Amino acid sequence: MLYKVLVVDDDEDILELIKETLHRENISVITAKTGEAGIKRAETSQPDLIILDLTLPDIPGIKVYRVLKNEKRTTHIPVMILTGTRKSAKDMVFGFEEGVCEYMVKPFDPKVFAARVKNIFQLLENKEKIREIVKKCGVQMDAEERKIKVKDKIVNLTQKEFDLISVLVRESGRVLSREYLLETVWGYEDNVETHTLESHLFSIKKKVGPDCAKKIITIKGKGYKLNP
Repeated sequence: MLYKVLVVDDDEDILELIKETLHRENISVITAKTGEAGIKRAETSQPDLIILDLTLPDIPGIKVYRVLKNEKRTTHIPVMILTGTRKSAKDMVFGFEEGVCEYMVKPFDPKVFAARVKNIFQLLENKEKIREIVKKCGVQMDAEERKIKVKDKIVNLTQKEFDLISVLVRESGRVLSREYLLETVWGYEDNVETHTLESHLFSIKKKVGPDCAKKIITIKGKGYKLNP
């Protein structure tokens, strides 16, 4: 999985529907059932997108949105509104004026929902100038063909190995926690005790060769980083 979405909604059926829909699109999903929990989860998990219900049991969704946008650690994260109450055109205009990147109402068609989420990521990629083929840290990555080259030689990776190195390349220079990588690449919402991450990193380092492998750094007690 290459992207991670945080869904803040107290409706169990909606949460399960979104999980099923986005997992089919290779998108990881984590959840929070209250506004307060959503704010904390956004700060700690650093999702690529937040899907926010406007009607929450503790804090109005619009207040949660404003808190997220005023916090340094979360202000950059795009927010999509998904609501079953404020459905009028006036409400939608208000949402877009506040700065939300998308506004959908419940009930929704899962295929349309998935298409809109993918469109958000496509727009973000264009905005950040992440190309289909990028060169970073000595790695040439072809996202469409799901292939990488090191020193112009194709490296054969499994799907999860490709997803993992793609996240490391995209976030190069940034220390990524173990929990962040497990959530983003494998979709583990809870802190699962597993050697999956370590074994995949070992395999990647072996396949890409010593020059590239030495750029994948373990930061003791914090996580991993791909040096530029």
